[in-house]
Amino acid sequence: EMLFLARDRLGKKPLYYYHDDKKFIFASELKAIYQDQRVQRVIDPAVLVNYLTYNYIPFPETIFKNMHKLAPGHFMSVQSVRSVPRKRDVTGAQTNEVSDEKVLGGSESIKVSVENYWDIEYDPDYSLSERDWSDALREKIKEAVKIRLISDVPLGAFLSGGIDSSTIVALMSMVQESPVKTFSIGFQEEDFSEVHYARKIAEQFGTEHHEMIVEPDALEILPKLAWEFDEPFADSSVIPTYYVSKIARENVTVILSGDGGDETFAGYRRYAWAQDMRRHDWMPDWLKKTVFGVPAGLLPEGMRGKGMLRHLSRGPFERYAGLNTFADSLYLNNILSRDVLAELGINRNGNMPDYNHFRRYYESCNSDDYLTRIQYLDTKVYLAEDILTKVDRASMLCSLETRSPLLDHEVVELAAGIPSSMKIHKGQMKYILKQAMQGILPDDILHRKKMGFGVPLIHWFKGDMSDYSRDILLSRDARARSLFNTKHIEDMINIHQQKGRDLSARIWALLFFEHWSRNWM
Repeated sequence: EMLFLARDRLGKKPLYYYHDDKKFIFASELKAIYQDQRVQRVIDPAVLVNYLTYNYIPFPETIFKNMHKLAPGHFMSVQSVRSVPRKRDVTGAQTNEVSDEKVLGGSESIKVSVENYWDIEYDPDYSLSERDWSDALREKIKEAVKIRLISDVPLGAFLSGGIDSSTIVALMSMVQESPVKTFSIGFQEEDFSEVHYARKIAEQFGTEHHEMIVEPDALEILPKLAWEFDEPFADSSVIPTYYVSKIARENVTVILSGDGGDETFAGYRRYAWAQDMRRHDWMPDWLKKTVFGVPAGLLPEGMRGKGMLRHLSRGPFERYAGLNTFADSLYLNNILSRDVLAELGINRNGNMPDYNHFRRYYESCNSDDYLTRIQYLDTKVYLAEDILTKVDRASMLCSLETRSPLLDHEVVELAAGIPSSMKIHKGQMKYILKQAMQGILPDDILHRKKMGFGVPLIHWFKGDMSDYSRDILLSRDARARSLFNTKHIEDMINIHQQKGRDLSARIWALLFFEHWSRNWM
């Protein structure tokens, strides 16, 4: 007999498993595996490094040893294999004759095999015009939207006012008769709020619009989120994702989102930054390290310009990995305790991180085009482990089903044939998607500056949250775990509060980890 398991192509839903020689356990949540008292929960220090580096834990590892995640687009087969003892002759040599022990069953072990069943194949077609591509793309996305409107329960859409969610709402309005129910979230801090853009789209397409302003006390939800996620997860935009899911669930059961647009059509600002920095790649590595790396090392942590110089001192892959991660070697060596460093087998100033979870996809992409390779990397790792994990856990916490038309595999496969020069064109990101929606979405939505779904942590942690983070991270329980250097944590909180440097993302990652630890350690 064989057990067959598979995960969807792009990682919209999770699949966890535990196995040793004698048993195999699988579930859609780690907390289900935790219920087996025979399963030991031992933190893997190498995975702890990955968490601090990426702000999430890349597959196939989980935070605990011997527990794993099946990668998107993969299936696995699980079989129980019985080994039967053989007779031995008088010299002790094994014969082909089966021992009488066969009747007692012999010994049994678990065999697990994992294989890839789907991947993105990039094959740009230069014979089609920009108009051909934009028309084909618009129709394919409209078809993906229409398929996802099939439902026996009330249905709506998240609306941030960005091009991805606005595209979904516009096409929903074209293919359904009743007004679209839309849901938005915002903050009192105007720099982080997009609600006025969402209102404009809602008005243009006559949607039934709902919105909510998140106050700083929304951080009270942190312990609840730490329980739901099963693993440490440090993308702070999970807070507004939870709240927009909560207000949506009060009105609908199924929601459509614009997730996947940035990875598929090159919408992240870091893509343009990474490409722009390549103008220095004519320099040999030793010269870049001298011209940019030495000054970067002299500037204090958190000072403006330090990160840019550090990125410029690196090669194309390491540069992008640095742009897309949250911890460098100096921070990791300072923040981890001596016990953890010893278990990793390194001393202070060890060489971390190695970016291997990114490197394998950067190097395995079937295209030599730089933009394509970093899009592929993001689709395989960041999209699955950050964006889709965040949306799935936050929405399911509210019993809300999320559907993502831009991640329809036919949309992704079509986009893989579009030349990268049509994704970023003359510095304009998502160029081909904007051309596809030209005349449907207003120009100030199509061409406005990207904001992202950020959270004003820098403001929150300079206020009352600084005392909160100090109480949690320097507590007796946190110190007793001996995972982190509490002196460095205290210094971080003081520097962030008093010296004007933004260390909020790192503080948030530690806070989430501590709340998670209180649930599961």
